[in-house]
Amino acid sequence: MTAFIELGDADIDAARCPCTPCASAAQVSAARQAFQQQAQQRRPLVRAAATTALVAVGGTVGGTGMSLAAASTASALAAPNQPGWDGHRYWFRSNGEWRWTSHYSVYLQHQSSGGTTAPPAPTRAPLHQGWDGQRYWFQRPSDHAWRWTTHYDIYLQYTKGSTPAPTPTPPKPTPPPKPTPAPPKPTPPPDTPSSASLEAAISFASAQLGKPYVWGGNGPNGYDCSGLVQQSFLRAGVKLPRVAVDQFAATAPIASADLRRGDLLFWSSSSRASGIHHVAIYLGGNRYIEAPRPGVNVRISVLSTGYWPTQFGRVVD
Repeated sequence: MTAFIELGDADIDAARCPCTPCASAAQVSAARQAFQQQAQQRRPLVRAAATTALVAVGGTVGGTGMSLAAASTASALAAPNQPGWDGHRYWFRSNGEWRWTSHYSVYLQHQSSGGTTAPPAPTRAPLHQGWDGQRYWFQRPSDHAWRWTTHYDIYLQYTKGSTPAPTPTPPKPTPPPKPTPAPPKPTPPPDTPSSASLEAAISFASAQLGKPYVWGGNGPNGYDCSGLVQQSFLRAGVKLPRVAVDQFAATAPIASADLRRGDLLFWSSSSRASGIHHVAIYLGGNRYIEAPRPGVNVRISVLSTGYWPTQFGRVVD
């Protein structure tokens, strides 16, 4: 048979327990103190199943009269599954026996010595019924005991709708996604002279082959590099500046891989636009027409790595 032992006041350290009964332990009657001091061993109250007893003890202990009369009928308590709070008391094992106490500090003392972590104190009843953020609290009409539930319909059955349900906060609406801006329109390429106009410029330049190089020459008897280019494109209806560096500024810069017939080639002594000193007309197939230098007549030359242009430009209207 399993014995269930309730701890009495003698098992409680009043200096460590903050409850009201323990705080007044010093006021226990002198008779009961004498009885406890002279007792050779504590006789815990054993509540055994199917046991009914009426005890009457009379006499004098230590010169003090004390009697225990009309002990109530004992009843069996079911053994707990594990230590902790069962809704009415704290259960723990001591010396192989199940014991209980209503004092949380006593329970903690025994649990800490046994190496078992103590559970938290039971949830306290609220100050008023209703939702506390986690559950619905109400007082049961039959015994006015505090109860709780997470089901609102059960809460309404006991409170008859006295407390309205909390209104859930609606979620903030998700703003619509911002529309993706349309990609910018591509910049149209600059207007270039028609193929017929470019051929007119190339035909004029080709007709000057063999004429001498003349510094500052604009023809018809001789040309320098920029004079030949300017006069050729005049026949195509395009007015270019007179000096090579200005002619490059008037064109659209391109890469060498984009070269086509009628484009202009430029050479710079510093690889920068400010250093441009020579210009020629590209014919395609790595050939170009130029007025090269004093002493050399207008001619057709071939592009080579030893004398590669530093800039490339396309004539625009």
